[in-house]
Amino acid sequence: MFLRLSSLLTLSLVACKVVADTAQYLDDQDLDPTCPEGYYPGVTVNEAMYTVPIDVLHGVIGSFFHAEWYTLINTTNVGKDNTVGSTREALYVGGNPFKERLVRVFQTPSEKMLAWKSQVHNAVVNPSGNQTAYQTTYTEEHRLMSICGGTATLVNMWNVQCANDLVNVWDEWYRLRGQALDAVITKLGAKQFKGTCPAPLPKSKSNSK
Repeated sequence: MFLRLSSLLTLSLVACKVVADTAQYLDDQDLDPTCPEGYYPGVTVNEAMYTVPIDVLHGVIGSFFHAEWYTLINTTNVGKDNTVGSTREALYVGGNPFKERLVRVFQTPSEKMLAWKSQVHNAVVNPSGNQTAYQTTYTEEHRLMSICGGTATLVNMWNVQCANDLVNVWDEWYRLRGQALDAVITKLGAKQFKGTCPAPLPKSKSNSK
């Protein structure tokens, strides 16, 4: 009995260490940016559920340094991918160059998260190339959660930004992320769904015996 409890305790400690090893935070990074004069705080959230396992989706959209799916063109990467403190200089297709720093990472088998902040204060970032709507400092987070017994993934992506035109900047971010995710989901042969989990695939005769 003692041996069994000891083994369980060892396994629990190992499990805790695995989780701790995949959680990285920069405590000095306030995720709520302070807006300069002429810009106002706003939040944009995209959330949806897709019929694709978390590891499959994360393999496509889970890299800080390789975000081509997000219509990003990285020009310079410094540090190690998906490690807090790493930075990337990039630009959106049709947009302006910018610099971001990875400030939070959390990864377990059932949940994946990356969060980053703009690094050049008051630098104008214009995702879609709109010539009237601009944002400056911002924070962005992408989070994936395994659902429906591992057969699907909940995707939550948000950014807190300082913008001169909240309505148009909100629309730009919402559309940009939505289109990028739709393209990935289509390529993976998956679908978006709402509410009820998709029906599980029928077991083969060899597996049902």
